Amino acid sequence: MIGMSINLSRTIYSGGIFQMRDRNSLQIIHETANTGFGDGIIFRLAPQLQHRITEVDGSVPKTAFAGWFRSEPDFYADLRNQSV
Repeated sequence: MIGMSINLSRTIYSGGIFQMRDRNSLQIIHETANTGFGDGIIFRLAPQLQHRITEVDGSVPKTAFAGWFRSEPDFYADLRNQSV
């Protein structure tokens, strides 16, 4: 499965950083700001991963569209099975 977040805020806000971490070690393995209007991120959803958005600071709110998608058939399996 994959997740997606698209920034719909027309004003730049502070904070609201996307973070991905390993569930077992709790180590942050990736983080990114998604502050520009229309900016989007796509990320993997898996049992060993956790994601979150940090607190938004100040008076400007964050507005975002979030979605989750499943590939049928399994997109990753198809890629692994292709000949190189």
